[in-house]
This record gives sequence, structure tokens and C-alpha cells, in this order.
Amino acid sequence: MTDQSTTVDEVLAFANRCLEAYRLAEDEHVENERAYRTEAARLLARHRELQGPLHQRMEAIESELQAIVESSPDIIPAGKRSRKLHNGVVGFRKGPDRVEVDQATLESAVDRDKGLVECLRIRREPDKKAILALIKKDGILPDGVTLIPGTDRFYATADRGTF
Repeated sequence: MTDQSTTVDEVLAFANRCLEAYRLAEDEHVENERAYRTEAARLLARHRELQGPLHQRMEAIESELQAIVESSPDIIPAGKRSRKLHNGVVGFRKGPDRVEVDQATLESAVDRDKGLVECLRIRREPDKKAILALIKKDGILPDGVTLIPGTDRFYATADRGTF
């Protein structure tokens, strides 16, 4: 063996040890992720177990309070929307107005009444995949587009076999 081949052998042996260390770190990373997901699922299940009955109880109490207020008009004075009590406030809040849209019907109405055009929002955004495909197909770079060539990225993949 020459000195150069020994050096290459040593470098290859070192690279192999690095890959083994990489595999061990990767295995530990995977195990940590699995443990995290397991613990997160356990905590979420426990949270739901504890919070579910509380939410149901709160909704039942709120429904009971609403029934009491609605059945007794004197609880909230005329012209008012709420009433302060010793342990809190009961009342009504106006929710925001909202619309539901049947898109096909609205588009048909817009075709008949051009004044409704302002009620449609059309989003214009570049389709990067289509632009890249066009550049690769035609070799032409459209104005306003910069082609950023892909760069080589180093990777390491450890074998899953036994050592």
C-alpha cells in the first residue's frame, strides 16, 4: 500500500465512522420525535377528557341563564341589552352581519347586472410551477421573473442495516 492509498483508506474509514454516528443521531432524533408525538397525543387526550365535561357544563348553565332571562323580561331593563348582577353580567350581543353566497347564482347575476362586478374578487397571483415549465420549454425568461438555478445540497443517508 502506498501512503496515498492509506490516506484514502483512512479518510474512507473516518467517513464511515461519521456515517455510523450520523445514523445513531438520526435514530435518536426519530425516537425523540416518536416520543414527542406520543406524549403530545396523551396530553391532548387528557386535555379533552378534562375540558369536555366543563364545556358541556358551561353550555348547560348558559342555556339555563338564557332561558331565565328570556322568560323574565324585567331582568334586563327596557332599552338595555345587558344587566350587571353580583356575580357577573347577563345580556345579549349583536353578532356581525354575514352573507352566504351561491357562487353560480351570483356569477349569473353579475352577468346580468354589471354593477355587481365590484362584488367579485379575483385574485391574480403568479403560478411559479407554470412559469418554470414555460422557461424550461421555451427557454424564454418573462419580464419580472428571475431564474434561480438549483444548487447542490450535501446529504448523508445512513444505512439501516447492521454494522
